[in-house]
Amino acid sequence: MRYKLSRKLVQKSIGSFLLSLELYNKPTIDYRAESFSLLFSNAWELILKAYIFEQSKGKKLSIFKKKKRNQKRVSISLDECLNKIFDNINDPVRRNIEYISEIRNEAAHLVIIELDPYFSRVFQTGVSNYVSFLKDWFHININEKLNPGLIS
Repeated sequence: MRYKLSRKLVQKSIGSFLLSLELYNKPTIDYRAESFSLLFSNAWELILKAYIFEQSKGKKLSIFKKKKRNQKRVSISLDECLNKIFDNINDPVRRNIEYISEIRNEAAHLVIIELDPYFSRVFQTGVSNYVSFLKDWFHININEKLNPGLIS
């Protein structure tokens, strides 16, 4: 990675990813699916921003919206990141991220109906996709540092 911001985004993304796994794999937590979806969506948003930033050769407007006078700089959303990276709206990785993001949105604004066996399959696919993209895009093999065990 050429840029300090990219390194920081990837570091925070990995932290969010690992915490999402840790929380989901704790059987005593009632809010597991919701917590996983919140942190996992965040992990993807951060890694996508790092990738976009790297690909743009460090252009701030690649991941930030144009700053308005007297207002704080705002970064692009997860959906905007997905649109920049995945041209095909039917790409299975994109669809998986979008589905988990929908779970996150429901969890953040109301209550989701737990479908643990189904969620665990969707989450497992997302985890595998994340590990693969982290390795492909940033040459980080998270399995070398620890075997996340993924979703148990």
